[in-house]
Parts: sequence; C-alpha cells; structure tokens
Amino acid sequence: MPRKYWLLLFAAAAALLFAGNGSLLITDSVESNYALTAKEMVLSGDWLSPQIYGHYWYDKPIFFYWLTALAYKMFGFTEFASRFFPALFGLGSVALLAWGGSKLENARSGFFSALVLLSSVEFFLISKSVITDAVLFFFFSVTLLFFYLGYCDGRARYWYIMYAAAGFAVLTKGPLGVLQPALMITLYQV
Repeated sequence: MPRKYWLLLFAAAAALLFAGNGSLLITDSVESNYALTAKEMVLSGDWLSPQIYGHYWYDKPIFFYWLTALAYKMFGFTEFASRFFPALFGLGSVALLAWGGSKLENARSGFFSALVLLSSVEFFLISKSVITDAVLFFFFSVTLLFFYLGYCDGRARYWYIMYAAAGFAVLTKGPLGVLQPALMITLYQV
C-alpha cells in the first residue's frame, strides 16, 4: 500500500475522532461522574482516592480518572480535555489494528481492517465519550493480539506486552479486563 493511503487513513481517523470534541457537552450522568471525579482529583491534589461531591468514589478503577485528570492538567477543565484520551486511545486502536493486520496477513488487510473499524458507529461513539470503553478496547485488543503473536512466534516480549496490557485493562475496568481475554484465550486453546 502506498504511503499516501496510510497518511490519509490516519489523518481521517484523527479528524473524525478529535473534531468537535470541544463542542460536545457532557450531559450524560455516566460521563459527568468521570469528569467530575477527575476534576476533583486535580483540584484536591489527591490522585489516589477518587472523590465526587466531596465523597470517596470507588465506582471504577483509577486509571481512567488519572487519564482524564492528566488531560485537565494539560488543557484545562474543558469538554475537549474530557474527551481527549478516549479519542487518543481510539486512534491508537486504529493504528494497532492496521499494524496487527499488516503483521499477521499483509498491508492491504491491515489497511482495510483499520478502515472498517474506523467506520463502525459503536467504535466512533465510544471514542468520543467520556467513558472507559475506548481505553478498555485498546488494552483488550493489545492483550489478544500479543497473545496470538506470542502463541505463534514464541517470543517472550510478546507475552510481556500481553501481560502488561491485561494489567492496564484491569486498572481501567476491573477484573473484566483480564477475565474476558482469558476466557477467549482459553477457548482458543481448547
């Protein structure tokens, strides 16, 4: 595949996933819980015990709160900042699928796989929402891809990346981050 197609794909992905994020208001209660908890994290300086409305809030693991709080430190308390990391991890998922498809099959497969993912409405929505799903999707995909690469190739570095990604998935969404990939890996090996 010519380089210009890859550049066009990633430019389109960045435009779709980041454009308008500053003008999308946070109105959903789930989004506001994440945004307010991260805001209180920044304002209080307590990055270990999430709080909302002055009460401790251990609804979800801390990683997504950290990402959102980091975005607030970089961009201020804006809707764009709230949506920055979901969009960035969405872009990372497109790149991961393009790379994985190219490595496992060929560049054409990687390109069109990434294009199909980018055109998915659900993927587009989670990459623009202040929820954990885009981050979880990325780490979940890394876990499964690097399991398969390690399984086929046997290189230890693939296994290490798989384990690290599973760990970040747990920090993003809890035990689901490791249990769901583990179930799929177990069924694959049966």
